[in-house]
Amino acid sequence: MEVKVAWRWLLIGGLPLAAVVAWLPPAAQEAAYAVLAGIGSGAAFVRTRSGPGRPLPWLLLALGLAAGALCSAAWSVCFLIGAPPSGFSVIDAVYFTMYGLIASAICVHSNGRGSALAGIAEAGVVTFTGVLLGWFLLYDPLINDPGNWGTADAALAYPLLDLLLICAVVRLFAVLDRIATANVLVLCAVVVQSIADTVYFVSVHQGGTWSGPGASAAGWVLFFALLAAAIMHPDVPEPGRGRAASGWRAGVLYTALVVVNPIVTAVAFLTDIRRRELDTLDVVLPMAVVAAVGVLLVVRLAYTQHRLVRLALRDELTGLPNRVDLELRLAGAPLGILLVLDLDDFKHVNDSLGHPAGDALLSSVADRLRDTVGGRDWLGRLGGDEFAILSAGAGTELCDRVLAVLRSPIEVQGHRLHVTGSIGVRPILGAADAAGALVDADLALYAAKDAGKDRAVVFEATLRDAQQRRVTTVNRLRAALGTDEITVHYQPIVSLSPGRVEAVEALVRWFPPGGDPIPPDAFVPAAEDSGLIVPLGERVLREACTAAAPWHRRHGTSVTVNVSPRQLREPDFADVVRRALLDSGLPAAALILEITEGVLIGPDITHLGELRRDGVRVAVDDFGTGYSSLAYLRDLPIDILKIDRSFLRSAPGEPGAQALIKAIVDMARSLGLATVAEGVETAAQAGMLRDLGCDKGQGWHYGRPAPADRVTALLGAAVVPGLPVESR
Repeated sequence: MEVKVAWRWLLIGGLPLAAVVAWLPPAAQEAAYAVLAGIGSGAAFVRTRSGPGRPLPWLLLALGLAAGALCSAAWSVCFLIGAPPSGFSVIDAVYFTMYGLIASAICVHSNGRGSALAGIAEAGVVTFTGVLLGWFLLYDPLINDPGNWGTADAALAYPLLDLLLICAVVRLFAVLDRIATANVLVLCAVVVQSIADTVYFVSVHQGGTWSGPGASAAGWVLFFALLAAAIMHPDVPEPGRGRAASGWRAGVLYTALVVVNPIVTAVAFLTDIRRRELDTLDVVLPMAVVAAVGVLLVVRLAYTQHRLVRLALRDELTGLPNRVDLELRLAGAPLGILLVLDLDDFKHVNDSLGHPAGDALLSSVADRLRDTVGGRDWLGRLGGDEFAILSAGAGTELCDRVLAVLRSPIEVQGHRLHVTGSIGVRPILGAADAAGALVDADLALYAAKDAGKDRAVVFEATLRDAQQRRVTTVNRLRAALGTDEITVHYQPIVSLSPGRVEAVEALVRWFPPGGDPIPPDAFVPAAEDSGLIVPLGERVLREACTAAAPWHRRHGTSVTVNVSPRQLREPDFADVVRRALLDSGLPAAALILEITEGVLIGPDITHLGELRRDGVRVAVDDFGTGYSSLAYLRDLPIDILKIDRSFLRSAPGEPGAQALIKAIVDMARSLGLATVAEGVETAAQAGMLRDLGCDKGQGWHYGRPAPADRVTALLGAAVVPGLPVESR
């Protein structure tokens, strides 16, 4: 029989067996207990090797159930030979150890992230409440008031032993983050055992037989069956992996206990007073219990408060200190260096493998950083894929070690990932330095990213000045977006063979009133970082489509519009393009969207596929300088390759550069893609490109970017070989 289904058969067989055992003679009853306890013990021994988790809790369970099986077998033999047990014996002592071993197994199983102090407090509150209930409901009316202490035997211990199991189960459920079926079976087993033992206790002290009534026998059968089924069940959480319980569970537990204690005490007092049975124990015991419960609740509350403070200063995923903790340390004006580390291209891991893989990667990186940094320096996670190190040592040597350890491949969920990081370094020389250290380190981090990643950059004051200029630029650009300061110029794209303008590229320009023009490389990156590129890009797109519509009708000219990765992440980007085409009257086939190579390896290309089906074409800008790959050239939605201008700078006199251009042109032609060479500045370059088979050229040789009216005049002029060159 497979272990995965054996637990079901135990439950299916246990229910009718419990009903039958209630009517069997004591020897047969004890034999049934021994068999079921033996099955559970054997299953627990198997678990010591097959898991899950550490073997210790399974070993304790196996030993506890083995003790129960051994004692039940011994009692069965006693009944068979006609010598029924009487009084307290060694067998009773061994049987009592079963309770302690099973309770210990449950406690060890739950000994994970939950606090041991909190667990003691939770279990203690339940224990003392159980003592109070047991006293008023069992011991006081049956033992104390009748004066039967002298006649008490082994049965006296069973309700107290059940408290051990109840406390252990309370502890288990207090630290569970997920209540598994096996946990529920354990809870049911403990509840059934407690009821059976209580019935047995009452029966014995009312003159019943040593073997107990049928109800107790049925309960003991179910206890062993349920516990064995829990051990065999496939849905068993790994021991030692618990964490703090949800707040509502603890709230319900404590509310119930706080309400139960005074109600039970009041009812018992009134009953004893009415019967004239109130004695010293009836007063002292509940007072002691209430005092103990109060102390334990204070302990639990103090732990909760401590834990909340700890959570406020700790990252939940990695267990490292967080940004708040770092800020508190920086407020203490430490001397040393601050390193802020960010993983390069971490977004691609989340996008391609999912967030669980990303979390696993962050945990692995945190472990590596712990080993690298050691215990001397402060290490924390600031959020996302950003970490920080506060060190009193040498910054250069530490940066080298951190970057080197990150470069080693990391295995994550069956994937071998190659990770690099960028680091911003900020020396801290005192209180004045510490105040803005984190901001400055972030600026150095951004500089490391801009410099090519996988490196460290030390903060300099010029970075702060550049950031201030960027902030100023963003504020000015936001105000300029709704004015005519922002305009669009157009640069010709020429067919190299017939020598005519086939398209124009729309290029944004900013002309502040009364000031010098602001070049695109001074404001486009700021617009990208701030998100202003979205409204800016839409304005350029609409203006370009409007200007190009009459050019296309008269001359068949197309228009190329640059699109940033940030625009492509907008959910309505495709609709924005369609509206611009519809409002301007420009056919979709006359629009070319120009993107960078990096976009093609991310998740932001869905819109491009939709628009290509509408007839819009897609060009890849600066080809050959980024993530060049034949795979994406073959499979992804592109039509045109724009060869980066760097290939042309020395090409006319450099055979190697010409060979590279020829290779790109031939590759593009084999894939059905057109080619456009950027940066054409001389007739010699134009002639070389024509000889190499390049389709089109773009650059100052054919004209600088110009306003729409000048482009209209250019397109209306007679077509001549080479086209006239505008004055430079």
